[in-house]
Amino acid sequence: MRNPLESLDELILNKVFEPITQYAHKKLGWTKYDLVNFTISSASAGYAGAAFYQGIRYVQQGSATDLLLAGVGATLSFVLWNVKKTLAKNEEREIKLAQKGLILPPTINSYRPLLLLYGISMASKGGMGIALENDPSKEINYFIQTSLGFGLILVESSSYFKDTTFFPPGAEKKKLFKSLYESIKSKIPGVKVPEPVTVPVQNYSLEDGL
Repeated sequence: MRNPLESLDELILNKVFEPITQYAHKKLGWTKYDLVNFTISSASAGYAGAAFYQGIRYVQQGSATDLLLAGVGATLSFVLWNVKKTLAKNEEREIKLAQKGLILPPTINSYRPLLLLYGISMASKGGMGIALENDPSKEINYFIQTSLGFGLILVESSSYFKDTTFFPPGAEKKKLFKSLYESIKSKIPGVKVPEPVTVPVQNYSLEDGL
């Protein structure tokens, strides 16, 4: 009997991340490695944010634990940033395999859904705390929790994207935020500027008023 978590992992891969990969390739000319690169970069920023807030709490409270955790967050951010260097080599490898008609099979991981759901739970709890907490002394904890949660979500998302179908890069890769702006702009009906009304000018002299 198959592990239910493996079935869930495959379901998330095929129903959530595979359509995103196909959409990104169709609309932006991106490969799955562009998505991996984007999510890893964002996760690195998330862990850097957690390290920053952890450092603030260390300055406030002087706890050695906070200093240690700030160091861990900074290290994770640095490691993830350096992982990006291997992506280009992996993409070149898959391009060569695709040219031969070969496709790498996805890796099914039973722990991945749990880590993804845990990250979502952590980020949601932290976000709710930021929105509802009135005590400024506790807000820093929620900022840390939110940053770590988003970091974990993005790390697991990069893992899912890595296991999606590889499509060769498009002739022109578009920038994400520029494409989103253009897409939103095209859906907003234009505001018509009223044309100036021509008022007929009549000749008037002082004799007409007398």
